[in-house]
Amino acid sequence: PYTPLFRSTGTCATCHHGNSRPVPLSGVIADAATAGGADSAVSLYRKLRERYYGRDTYDFGEGSLNAAAFRVARAGKYDEACTKFSASFALDPAVGTELNLGDCQEKLGHLSVAWHLFDDAAKKDTDADRIKYARGRAATLAPKLAALIIKLPDPTIVGLTVKVEGNPVPPAAEITTMVDPGDQVVEVAVP
Repeated sequence: PYTPLFRSTGTCATCHHGNSRPVPLSGVIADAATAGGADSAVSLYRKLRERYYGRDTYDFGEGSLNAAAFRVARAGKYDEACTKFSASFALDPAVGTELNLGDCQEKLGHLSVAWHLFDDAAKKDTDADRIKYARGRAATLAPKLAALIIKLPDPTIVGLTVKVEGNPVPPAAEITTMVDPGDQVVEVAVP
């Protein structure tokens, strides 16, 4: 029988950094989404990030979670895709992710949410082409929305909060925000 000249034990650290399952993070997240849905995938991503961040086992850059979001979006599962893009944006608020989330929200029919994401991306970005793209997307949605105007007699009251459909809006003498047509819930609170 064959007798090895030497015996050694060790772990693989070059191709998949010691991970027993050599699958990119986007694949792990996509598998979790298929098995347990978007919430399960996002939960797993957060657990893996907490355990492995900075250890080279997985790439936790913007692209990893977004790749899983793209995969489910291509399958027409926009609810799951938006959940993943939202999680990615919460962890790393990159403009590219914001644009992808806006696109996803538009596909779900959440036009005012998409408009705000595109508008915000256009204000934050420094790349002229992406600014033009984001402004164009917002401009395309604007005719489908309504402008809600809120006038406050004294926006300087300490502790004053304003919310439109549960989303905080900075107090001002006149607030204009884009909303979907129909009834809106506006909350103004003073301590």
